Amino acid sequence: SQGLKFLSKLEYDVWVELNRIRANPRSYIPHVQNKLQYLDHSTSTFWYPDASVGIISPEGASVYNETIAFLANLAPVQPIRDVPLPMTLAARDHAADIGSKGLRGHKGTNGTTCGKRLAKYGRWRVQCSE
Repeated sequence: SQGLKFLSKLEYDVWVELNRIRANPRSYIPHVQNKLQYLDHSTSTFWYPDASVGIISPEGASVYNETIAFLANLAPVQPIRDVPLPMTLAARDHAADIGSKGLRGHKGTNGTTCGKRLAKYGRWRVQCSE
C-alpha cells in the first residue's frame, strides 16, 4: 500500500481503528457507551479521569445515543485498503491550520474547502467530503 507508508503513527492507528469499525460496527458500541459515564449532563462536559480540564460537547449525550443506534443497524463493509497520499497531505494541512488555533470544522481559516485542499495535491473526481 503506497499511501500507508507515509502515515504517521497516529494516522496509521486511526486507519486501523476505522477498519476495525468497518468490519464489525457493533463492536464499537461499548466504547461509545463507556464515554457517557464521564459526561456531566448539566453542563454537557466530559470529565475524564486524571484530566485537569473538561471537554465541552455542545451536542451532549444525544449525539452519542444517535451513534449507538446508527452502529447497531450498520452492516459490515470492506476495509479501506490504502490511503491516497494526496488525501493524507490535504488532511494534514487542514489539521495544522485549524487545530493549531483550537478550531474545528470543514472550512480552513482562509475559507478553503475539502476540494480546494485536495486540488493542491492532485485531482479528484465526482465528489469529495470529510
